[in-house]
Amino acid sequence: MIVEPTDLPAQRVLDQVRARWDDSAVRVEHAPVGVRAFHWVVADAAAPRWFATADILATSSDRLQRVRAYEVAAHLGEKLDFVVAPVHDRMGQVAVDLSPGYLLSVSRFEPGRAGPGFYADDDERVAVARLLGRLHASARPPGMRTWQPSIGWRSDAQRDDLVRVVQRDSWTAGPLSEQAGHRLNEARAAMRAALTRFDLLVAAVRGAADRWVLTHGEPHTGNVLQCPSGPRLVDWHTLALAPRERDLRHLMLGATSSGPLRAYVDAGGVPGPLSPDTLELFDLEWRLSEVAAFAVRLARPHPGSEDDLRCLADLERELGELRRRLGQL
Repeated sequence: MIVEPTDLPAQRVLDQVRARWDDSAVRVEHAPVGVRAFHWVVADAAAPRWFATADILATSSDRLQRVRAYEVAAHLGEKLDFVVAPVHDRMGQVAVDLSPGYLLSVSRFEPGRAGPGFYADDDERVAVARLLGRLHASARPPGMRTWQPSIGWRSDAQRDDLVRVVQRDSWTAGPLSEQAGHRLNEARAAMRAALTRFDLLVAAVRGAADRWVLTHGEPHTGNVLQCPSGPRLVDWHTLALAPRERDLRHLMLGATSSGPLRAYVDAGGVPGPLSPDTLELFDLEWRLSEVAAFAVRLARPHPGSEDDLRCLADLERELGELRRRLGQL
């Protein structure tokens, strides 16, 4: 999140890091990145050492699934050099409750810069395709979550919430509500068509779960750190066993050559042609989940902060893309 949380003092984060991970830590600074979590850079007297994340969680089930994903990611980080995952504290825990509704995890600090979310060219795609090929070739961990088709991020707005805001006529809860409502009302036909199309694709995609692979879930450039030693993947809370298209959708939609797919297979990824229906399914799942999160946030009381303004811009972008893809400009 861009705006630092008022109910989570940075000192509390530092105290927890010192008590559980590294007692040499002396400084903490809020990092204005991300959408559904808060982040801080934690340093000792000489340099940054840790990247602390407070995930916003709604239920105990959310917490359990998040911790399970982080446990798997931590295990992967011991084998794959590009995995920047939460590390265990001195008591063997990969994440701890910071305060009600917040789960704290800590990963090593990497001196790199993330991208804007979109791949600029196939050269960028090839570099990440090699990482995904290695990830997808990894052994299945026991107890890993299996992907289920759904609209809405866990701990966030769900499909029913999205349907309700699409149907509403009154948008007065906050300073950006009216603008958000206007954009959503313009896109009502596209939203209905997108939800219908999503259901049809779910019925059509019948992948065999025994052939699914360990997927990151969100390998866009916002989760890729460009480091001096090479690209690194961060933000592992969406780890799940799923069709390979779940990850490759981010690379192949917009690619201008077969180079990314060849690099993926050469690195150990699953060979064979990709399923257009499965790629479209994951694209719709992503975009509808984003729209749900942004629309529901702006339909509720909000202060009009920088984070809210970014949500409005992202809502407009995702609605425009949905309308373009469905031919409803």
